Amino acid sequence: VHYVEKATQFTAFMDFAAGQEGAFKMQRQGAEDGSEVYNHLYFGGKLLHKYRPGPKTFMQDLIDKFPHEEKAIRKLMVEVEKAGAGMLLSMARQMMPVWLWKALMALPTPQRYLINKYGRTSFDDGLAKCGIKDPELRAILIAEFGDHGVIPEKVSFFLQAGIVGHYMAEGGFSVIGGSERFAEVLVSSITQGGGAVLVRAPVDKILFENGRAVGVAMANKKGEIRAKRSVISGAGAEVTYKKLIDPSMLEQLGGLPEPINETAREPVAEHIYGFIGFDESNEALELPSYNLWNFPKGAGADPSLAWQSLFAREGEALPDGLKSDEAATAWELPSLISFPSAKDPTYKDRCPGKSSCVIISEAKASFFGTPGPANKRGDEYAKIKKRYEMALLNTLFLHFPRLKGKVSYVDVGTPFSNDHYLGRTQSYGLTQSVDRFLDTTLRITVPGVQQLYLTGQDVVSGGIFPQIFAAWMTFGHVMGPFSPDFWILFWDFAKTVVKRSIFDKTYTPKLP
Repeated sequence: VHYVEKATQFTAFMDFAAGQEGAFKMQRQGAEDGSEVYNHLYFGGKLLHKYRPGPKTFMQDLIDKFPHEEKAIRKLMVEVEKAGAGMLLSMARQMMPVWLWKALMALPTPQRYLINKYGRTSFDDGLAKCGIKDPELRAILIAEFGDHGVIPEKVSFFLQAGIVGHYMAEGGFSVIGGSERFAEVLVSSITQGGGAVLVRAPVDKILFENGRAVGVAMANKKGEIRAKRSVISGAGAEVTYKKLIDPSMLEQLGGLPEPINETAREPVAEHIYGFIGFDESNEALELPSYNLWNFPKGAGADPSLAWQSLFAREGEALPDGLKSDEAATAWELPSLISFPSAKDPTYKDRCPGKSSCVIISEAKASFFGTPGPANKRGDEYAKIKKRYEMALLNTLFLHFPRLKGKVSYVDVGTPFSNDHYLGRTQSYGLTQSVDRFLDTTLRITVPGVQQLYLTGQDVVSGGIFPQIFAAWMTFGHVMGPFSPDFWILFWDFAKTVVKRSIFDKTYTPKLP
């Protein structure tokens, strides 16, 4: 988890789930020097922008840098604020019958207007409509598209606007205690409620009887777990439909939902990861808590064009940077560079004298040939993986030359690492395109079968923050719209979040 937005609300979400106020705490990026900067953006080795929180501060920083674009910037900030309504309406389609959604989209309703304006319009087109012309300003506003993996020309306005708006509200934050705090907080709540959390317990398939989901069969013939009421899959739509539902049942359900087919045709966010360790502290190495978004030379100030350098040209199997060791050593990757150890004040106590870095870029699973199973991937896979390691380190040293000779550990994760742990090569699950957010074939309540539900990023959107909404929507479907238990619990949840949002200023940025 590299950074999370809206910490006031998010900690309220997590504390509610834990049943304990203060169970989940976060650390602001940029707290160590008081700058509150959460992202640096580099283009061609030039520091183009430092992102600071506070809506007025964020906007004024842009106006100060691009005074000739002030009118367009102000108009865009208004549209970013309004775009949230479009995202909520997109989510709402999961809570109404398909016929009603289609009717609302066919008639001249406010829903149709907002969806057309913020859902069907790409972020790139939205910038143009607001009057944004300066290429460097455009780059600043779209550079974080790596958070969802879809280039600005193809992503819905409301999705990228959500990235901009959410982070400018309070800034970027990391979990105090490391990402394991998610499990520590949530698992405790589950077990206290009489539930159980199993690890190293892979599921082979979902069991069906008489048109109902009744449980799961464990892998390696280790038995069955029968559901008391329902089966809820948070494994992702692809894994659920392609691996956990057997082909005969899938045929009865009418085949794969369209977003799964779309993702198969054009997968995105097949990430490559560099996990790097140092035998010196954050302080000794002067590691920053902000993220660094890097786009190399040769693309002007166009993030989309820079991103294309990661992929092979038409008719070629590999991008230029993977064709030889020499090319890989000199390859500068468009990427996100982050130092998790610098973001967590408890890291130095948990791992004294150590520090860490992660670099994330994008690849294609096809670049690695046809690898075998884990730990037996083959020579071609090992060669390409090694070349990515060279490129990742080169990119790191271009920005932090003081880290040369300091690396004590390197490991590289690939799209096949994703497949090993997640059951898919894409980090973010389904492609987050315009069509995906207007689709009616992928539903929380799986059509054609009773008591099988989906939850997680594929029914809302990628990212940590939206999963709270996915959970509540799935819970609403399971319990039903007239369940008093659902509405009592939701009322308690809403009161907790509203109270925290009004009165808790812990994560409020120092500038408005």
